[in-house]
Amino acid sequence: MTLGDFLPKFLNLAGQAISGSLLSNQQEDRKRNLTEELLRVGFENLMTYPWILDRVWANQLELHGGYVDVQTDTFRIFSPLTDKFEDVKHKSDD
Repeated sequence: MTLGDFLPKFLNLAGQAISGSLLSNQQEDRKRNLTEELLRVGFENLMTYPWILDRVWANQLELHGGYVDVQTDTFRIFSPLTDKFEDVKHKSDD
């Protein structure tokens, strides 16, 4: 496989994420959903690279993804195990 083999698949996945995020009625919800779907798609795309997949399965590589939700001023991190985003609390919030 060459680098060019992966881009069309990623663009297809990104297009599906965008289409799915448009179902939300509220603009801020739509932005949040799109951001989260694109991060999920990014994870799915990374797992199509054999050299990444092999290292993940061998526990030689861990993938992390997150973003700052500017509406709520929270950092949200993606868990590939649960396929969900979770808020990360500031230490001062405890």
